[in-house]
Amino acid sequence: MVQNEPVAGRLDPDMAAAVIEASGVSRPHVAWPNDLTDREVDVLRLTARGLSNKEIATWLVVSPTHRPRVERLLGLLAHRCATARAKASSSEGAQGIAAGAHPGLIAVEMSTVGPDAIRALRESLPASSALLDAPVHGPPAAARAGSLAIFVGGDAYVLGQARPVLELLGSVLHIGPLGSAAGAKLIVQTTLVGTLALLGEALALAEAFSVPREVMFDVLAQTPLASQAQRRRPMIESGDYSASFRLSLAHKDMDLVAEDAQRAGLHLRLDEAGRSWLLDAEHDGRGHQDYTAIIATIQRARAHGSHRRDRGCLRRVSVRRWRVL
Repeated sequence: MVQNEPVAGRLDPDMAAAVIEASGVSRPHVAWPNDLTDREVDVLRLTARGLSNKEIATWLVVSPTHRPRVERLLGLLAHRCATARAKASSSEGAQGIAAGAHPGLIAVEMSTVGPDAIRALRESLPASSALLDAPVHGPPAAARAGSLAIFVGGDAYVLGQARPVLELLGSVLHIGPLGSAAGAKLIVQTTLVGTLALLGEALALAEAFSVPREVMFDVLAQTPLASQAQRRRPMIESGDYSASFRLSLAHKDMDLVAEDAQRAGLHLRLDEAGRSWLLDAEHDGRGHQDYTAIIATIQRARAHGSHRRDRGCLRRVSVRRWRVL
């Protein structure tokens, strides 16, 4: 976030809308100031859609030097502050956040990335600029409703300055030092993917045991899977896995977990199993669907008697029967 002189970054459209609507400035004056040129209006429309500077330049067939125009528009939209979102991989160069860094800047990284990416972004910024990592948890609509869960890593004093804007989007939980929130978000992702994989395998096992589907959901209501089973049931029964959170993104997150776990010397067997199911689901062409579609892939594997190799993730376990003497 930047006071007085905002820096343009790429912000999710729902988050941007929530900040703008909560700013208290009437839409007519915020959206279309009288002194905007037609070209600036075009830039504003594309910015509201969440496009980056480079994407806007490509769309309008103009030079990336339109950046000052975007900054001016963001200044009109939210003159008190602006949230700068930039992935570490795009933090350098003319289009990166580092190019616009200046004393007093508070950059807020809200992507789902690993702690290493946050540290790399910190190194790309001057010491006079501050950084918070603040990944969010919740569906897109939660941004407009202001009900996201926002995990924040970084200096408590800096968070105090940024908190009024972050709380427009949801509840803020200070996790710890810089990078800790990125780690916390990946932990959340592992629990969700693991839960869905377990739910899918439970339903496949129920089918193998001839337990009716509707009865199985009643059974699951008595287990720790109860809330997720109830929440995912409409998708499972309808077969409509329209994306709220794309499966391909869940797979990306689990790859990040695997990389960080390897560096830490951890062998996370359950995470590896969930990641292998996500990989199978992507091979089934479900990457664009909601990550709940992992359940459909598990069911399909059972229906076709598929015993895919685990790609080095899982070991075959032999089952022994013991005779009681």
